[in-house]
Amino acid sequence: MKIHKNTGKTVLITLLFLIVICIPIFIYITYIQYLGFPDGHLTELDRTEKTLFNYFIIISILFIVISLYLGFIKVKIRSLFSLLMLFFSYIFILVIFYGISLYLSTILKDGVGG
Repeated sequence: MKIHKNTGKTVLITLLFLIVICIPIFIYITYIQYLGFPDGHLTELDRTEKTLFNYFIIISILFIVISLYLGFIKVKIRSLFSLLMLFFSYIFILVIFYGISLYLSTILKDGVGG
């Protein structure tokens, strides 16, 4: 049985693809879905975080397209290193979005009475 020389790269691409797909889905299911009050009212913070999440989705889709391009089309370059750098830059952007969300939660009204 002959193993193709790019099998490891294909497995890595698939894993990175699944991670990049699962992170926004997890954020939506655990947090974005439950924003606002039961009557549908969204506070300033909720509206801003929904917009921030939409930008995060756009960036995630961009990363998916780039990783698929680097992984399956650009075979001749050192795409393993490029894929790892792309993944770590995605994680860096994820941390930046989390920091922005934390900052916004301190300066915007979140609907807490008092």
